Amino acid sequence: SCGRVGHCRHPTKGESRSKRVGFLLFTPLSAHKLVFSVTFVVETGALLIKLVLMRHGEAAHLAGGLDHDRPLTQRGREQADSTASQLRAMDLNVGLILTSTARRARETGDHVQDCLGPEGSSSREQKASFYYEGLESLVSQLAQMDSAYQSVVAIGHNPTWSVAAQALTGGFRGLKTGECVVLTTDACSWEEAMTDTNWALEAYISPTVVP
Repeated sequence: SCGRVGHCRHPTKGESRSKRVGFLLFTPLSAHKLVFSVTFVVETGALLIKLVLMRHGEAAHLAGGLDHDRPLTQRGREQADSTASQLRAMDLNVGLILTSTARRARETGDHVQDCLGPEGSSSREQKASFYYEGLESLVSQLAQMDSAYQSVVAIGHNPTWSVAAQALTGGFRGLKTGECVVLTTDACSWEEAMTDTNWALEAYISPTVVP
């Protein structure tokens, strides 16, 4: 195993969220002109928000058991570790890990949290709606996130997770078990971010596990 909310000016494509701007001021003085060079910082106010949509690892099938209680298989645990290790290499500084209440999602979250950093470095929350509700509910839950969390991992299930990845990026194929996408957007808050349908696909991660 291994913000802020409020009005802001969004950066244009290729522009950083803060920049230095220089300009010249020409002032008539008698027959001469004085030239002033002034440099100041323009803060755009937008946050770089990162969302990791991860599907749980492979789960066991329980004869006669509840779907909600299915645990990860050994392969599922290896998938979770592999994907989490690749996320750690990206240095995302994840502040919050959200999972559905299903056992396989919670166990996947355990592996991700263990890999990303020391215990307590990322907060954990369980969302019952991640298990039995669809895209609208997922978007609503994420829109309520505190802007203090600029990088969030959300672990859940298909078809919702694949549909969400497709909806936010404008076209992405489905997620297999243990896979994830890392999405980014500039916004003043999670509420604003979740109205965006043009998130950038920063990474697609597939676990490296021997069959």
